[in-house]
Amino acid sequence: MGKKNPAEQLKTEKDSKAKPAKAENKAKTDKSTKSDKPKTSNKGKNGKKEPEKKTVGKWFRELRSEIKKVTWPSGASVRQNTGVVLVFVCVIGLFLAGVDGALGFAVDFLLNLGK
Repeated sequence: MGKKNPAEQLKTEKDSKAKPAKAENKAKTDKSTKSDKPKTSNKGKNGKKEPEKKTVGKWFRELRSEIKKVTWPSGASVRQNTGVVLVFVCVIGLFLAGVDGALGFAVDFLLNLGK
């Protein structure tokens, strides 16, 4: 009787592992997550955050720098995607026109039943 079947042995191993894990999780949650350093803020006299001072020229230089990083699509890709969008819009438009016509016919039919 000294041997346990594998299912019982696995169950006792899980139970023995689960208890310390809960204690570890509790210890982790007890630690303070706040920093000891005081936060510095750039709030003005009225308590609102003051915007960073930028000149117009600096703004345009940063804009130009960001625009250079953009991967622009090729002309062929733009034409192809535009064609797909236009075809999709036409198909959906025809579908909605058909649904509108069918519902209009159904409403007219129901309204004329009593006459």
